[in-house]
Amino acid sequence: MLFRSSLTFNTTDITDGVSISTPASRLLVSKTGTYNIQFSVQLSSASGNSTAYLWLTKNGLNQTYTNTGVFMQNGTNKYVAAWNFVVNLVAGDYIELVVFANGSNISILTETPTPGAGGNGNVGVPSIIATVTQIK
Repeated sequence: MLFRSSLTFNTTDITDGVSISTPASRLLVSKTGTYNIQFSVQLSSASGNSTAYLWLTKNGLNQTYTNTGVFMQNGTNKYVAAWNFVVNLVAGDYIELVVFANGSNISILTETPTPGAGGNGNVGVPSIIATVTQIK
């Protein structure tokens, strides 16, 4: 089974000219400039071998040469896809991160914080992190 989806966001940390729009997959900029877009996504494959492809869209259009595949084996491993793009954006533009997978057994994982003795607990792992910084 194949699926394609734009990744969604539900939490912001620091916002300075960048916001989550509607739908929640859109990261909207309010200032014209050059932006460094960094992201990481935690992935897993429940069974068998699978490949997930991740790329960038700008205003709904796929951006050339932004696609990379992550090959995953079995369900015992976690994989982190992390890279960055530098793009020119105009005030009102939005970007999205898209995932395309060749199997329904692929998961984008979140790990809930769990307390631990002596401060050794899991502080939580988000499924996706995106940092959008205006550099010029």
